[in-house]
Amino acid sequence: MMVVFTRFRALPDDQMKYIDDYLKSGKPVMGLRTATHGFNFPEDSDSQYAHYSFNYKGDKTEWDGGFGRLVLGETWINHHGHHKHQSTKGMVAIGANTTGITNGISDGDVWGASDVYGVTLPLMEIHNL
Repeated sequence: MMVVFTRFRALPDDQMKYIDDYLKSGKPVMGLRTATHGFNFPEDSDSQYAHYSFNYKGDKTEWDGGFGRLVLGETWINHHGHHKHQSTKGMVAIGANTTGITNGISDGDVWGASDVYGVTLPLMEIHNL
């Protein structure tokens, strides 16, 4: 499995080739958070992988919205809610306090300054490359 956790990358073609070859193999991919906008090539890029850009709108129409839209189901649209003013409060799952991993952690002790991304509905179907 390939795990993607990139954000706005414009990798050299020799590195993008590994990603492209892997995707074409049909093996599984898991994208974490910013993978929806994992790639961002400049508009004037001569990269053969510029269509991976999150905002791609070009001749390869199946790639509109880039890697995130075609492979993961959505590209970056916007931040949902009140960006930079909302957060995530960590809660200890029922039964997790018996594992030892959460020793000394109470509900609310874990907090992350984060929010979620907006999507366009309906979501598109995921296709094999």
